[in-house]
Amino acid sequence: EDQNYARQFLNDVENGLVIDSNKEFTDYITEYKIARAKDLLFNQPHLTIKEISDELGFDNQHYFARIFKKITGETPSDYKYRVHNYVPPKKY
Repeated sequence: EDQNYARQFLNDVENGLVIDSNKEFTDYITEYKIARAKDLLFNQPHLTIKEISDELGFDNQHYFARIFKKITGETPSDYKYRVHNYVPPKKY
């Protein structure tokens, strides 16, 4: 899976879309993964957070959720609820 992201990154470099030379390559890969996660959460809401985490190659769903929130400002669950206008379950 990382190879696909690496190819996309290199394609973007060739097309002049990558402009932040101070950013690490792994940061770009992570951003591509989170963009893909958002796409999956929006277009395939039947998938669980764990399934998405596994598909994108994260070690575990908790690490995935932490990185997702760091980049987007919300958890994957909150994002999923928001884009589908669901009412999130109550947290006790």
